[in-house]
Amino acid sequence: MVFVMNGGGRFHRRHLLAEARRHLALVLRGRRREPGLDELIVQAALATYCTDSRAVRS
Repeated sequence: MVFVMNGGGRFHRRHLLAEARRHLALVLRGRRREPGLDELIVQAALATYCTDSRAVRS
């Protein structure tokens, strides 16, 4: 789960796996998808855009 700030400056929680599956459902429109593709999308998004707050120390 990540927190996302919307245009109004408010934070919302997003479950990345659910968002990846929703995206695939829209893009593929009922066609079969490769097993694990949703997990791959989540891993790529986390690696590219997220920082583990436990790893950051002052």
